[in-house]
Amino acid sequence: MVIDNCGVVGDAIVEIEGMDAKVAPTSGVTFCYIIWALTCEAVDQMLARGLKPHVYQSINRPGGEEFNARAEAEYEKTGV
Repeated sequence: MVIDNCGVVGDAIVEIEGMDAKVAPTSGVTFCYIIWALTCEAVDQMLARGLKPHVYQSINRPGGEEFNARAEAEYEKTGV
Protein backbone atom coordinates (compact mmCIF):
# COMPACT_ATOMS: atom_id res chain seq x y z
CA MET A 1 0.00 0.00 0.00
CA VAL A 2 1.22 3.46 -0.85
CA ILE A 3 -0.19 6.60 0.70
CA ASP A 4 0.68 9.72 -1.26
CA ASN A 5 1.16 12.74 0.97
CA CYS A 6 1.04 14.99 -2.10
CA GLY A 7 4.28 16.68 -1.04
CA VAL A 8 6.23 18.72 -3.49
CA VAL A 9 9.38 17.35 -5.10
CA GLY A 10 12.22 17.99 -2.67
CA ASP A 11 9.68 18.35 0.15
CA ALA A 12 10.57 21.86 1.35
CA ILE A 13 8.62 24.83 -0.01
CA VAL A 14 9.92 28.11 1.39
CA GLU A 15 12.80 29.94 -0.26
CA ILE A 16 14.69 32.27 2.08
CA GLU A 17 17.21 34.73 0.77
CA GLY A 18 20.71 33.67 1.70
CA MET A 19 19.81 29.98 1.98
CA ASP A 20 21.04 27.42 -0.55
CA ALA A 21 18.08 25.16 0.05
CA LYS A 22 14.38 25.61 0.70
CA VAL A 23 13.00 25.09 4.22
CA ALA A 24 9.63 24.08 5.73
CA PRO A 25 8.89 20.58 4.46
CA THR A 26 5.32 19.78 3.49
CA SER A 27 5.59 16.15 4.55
CA GLY A 28 5.41 16.90 8.28
CA VAL A 29 1.99 18.52 8.11
CA THR A 30 0.57 16.01 5.67
CA PHE A 31 1.96 13.08 7.68
CA CYS A 32 0.13 14.30 10.78
CA TYR A 33 -3.12 14.63 8.86
CA ILE A 34 -2.76 11.19 7.27
CA ILE A 35 -1.87 9.37 10.50
CA TRP A 36 -4.75 10.93 12.42
CA ALA A 37 -7.19 10.17 9.59
CA LEU A 38 -6.00 6.54 9.62
CA THR A 39 -6.35 6.43 13.41
CA CYS A 40 -9.93 7.70 13.20
CA GLU A 41 -10.78 5.11 10.57
CA ALA A 42 -9.22 2.33 12.66
CA VAL A 43 -11.28 3.37 15.70
CA ASP A 44 -14.42 3.48 13.56
CA GLN A 45 -13.69 0.02 12.15
CA MET A 46 -13.07 -1.41 15.61
CA LEU A 47 -16.34 0.03 16.92
CA ALA A 48 -18.15 -1.49 13.93
CA ARG A 49 -16.73 -4.88 15.02
CA GLY A 50 -17.92 -4.43 18.59
CA LEU A 51 -14.51 -3.49 19.98
CA LYS A 52 -14.01 -0.28 21.91
CA PRO A 53 -10.37 0.78 21.68
CA HIS A 54 -8.74 2.62 24.53
CA VAL A 55 -7.49 6.07 23.72
CA TYR A 56 -5.57 8.56 25.78
CA GLN A 57 -6.70 12.05 26.65
CA SER A 58 -4.37 14.98 27.08
CA ILE A 59 -3.08 15.19 30.63
CA ASN A 60 -3.75 18.91 30.30
CA ARG A 61 -7.48 18.21 30.53
CA PRO A 62 -9.13 17.95 33.93
CA GLY A 63 -9.06 14.27 34.91
CA GLY A 64 -6.81 13.39 31.98
CA GLU A 65 -4.23 11.48 34.01
CA GLU A 66 -6.93 9.46 35.78
CA PHE A 67 -8.67 8.73 32.46
CA ASN A 68 -5.40 7.49 30.97
CA ALA A 69 -4.65 5.32 34.02
CA ARG A 70 -8.07 3.68 33.71
CA ALA A 71 -7.59 3.16 29.97
CA GLU A 72 -4.18 1.57 30.54
CA ALA A 73 -5.51 -0.72 33.27
CA GLU A 74 -8.39 -1.82 31.03
CA TYR A 75 -6.00 -2.43 28.15
CA GLU A 76 -3.88 -4.64 30.39
CA LYS A 77 -6.99 -6.78 31.02
CA THR A 78 -8.32 -6.96 27.47
CA GLY A 79 -5.42 -6.25 25.13
CA VAL A 80 -7.68 -4.04 23.00
